[in-house]
Amino acid sequence: MLDISDTQKLMRLLNQVQVIFDKVGPQIVIHTTTPIPPPRWSAPTSKLPSSVCTREHKTQVSQNKKIFEFVYIQKAAEAHILAARAFLDPASALGVTGKAFFISDGKPEPFSDFVRRCYSDTGNPVSPQDVAIIPLTVIQAMASTGEWVFKIFTFSSKAPTLRRDSINHLDKGCC
Repeated sequence: MLDISDTQKLMRLLNQVQVIFDKVGPQIVIHTTTPIPPPRWSAPTSKLPSSVCTREHKTQVSQNKKIFEFVYIQKAAEAHILAARAFLDPASALGVTGKAFFISDGKPEPFSDFVRRCYSDTGNPVSPQDVAIIPLTVIQAMASTGEWVFKIFTFSSKAPTLRRDSINHLDKGCC
């Protein structure tokens, strides 16, 4: 694993990459799955306690059959740095120039299983038997209705929290 604690080295490397990109344009395409922070990081789980208080943590949308891929943000950053180093190294630059890279941790899982792991990490484990499953079509209908109600009564000046665009991905998966 790279030690990226030395900010000056990282900034020099990024400046070198920027100079090259300014001269020749981007030659490497890097696509990552949804980056998530490390397991014990508190920011993404800051909304979890409030959902525990309202018992939302025992609710699941859809049958949890679609597979999703997540990658820790340090691994995504590490991959970008390794690609930049390879691009800057004349010996390996031809091997990465014009290539596309997909960054993944190689462990796809159903979305609700991932969310349950997050709840478990915050000290609120939920067993699959305790979960109420709401069909995705019901949630999509609620979201669409809410969007129309907001559109009509606020003259499109406000948007609801639950939007169809924010839940449609649960029907697709990514793997």
